[in-house]
Amino acid sequence: MKFTFGLKFFFFAGFILTLTGALFTVQTLPGASAIIWGGLGLSIIFMLQALSEIYTTEKLAVSEKIMWSIGILMTSGFAGLLYVTSLRPKLVRA
Repeated sequence: MKFTFGLKFFFFAGFILTLTGALFTVQTLPGASAIIWGGLGLSIIFMLQALSEIYTTEKLAVSEKIMWSIGILMTSGFAGLLYVTSLRPKLVRA
């Protein structure tokens, strides 16, 4: 598990930047698209790191790896929050 600090940082920073960019878009403030693209870029980096951790660990069954992969790719915000708060500490600890 080599992404200890970076994984949480990329998830939360991407999440906050995407929400901030959406708020800027709703209020028609300048720079909204740049903020959204920055947040999406950080979210993509998070997804790649999380998928790398999921597929390199031997502590998960193949069905769990597939389930987490689909969750992170389809609903990255919700599944990412679950991954960072519940699954990842179990993988790192043991």
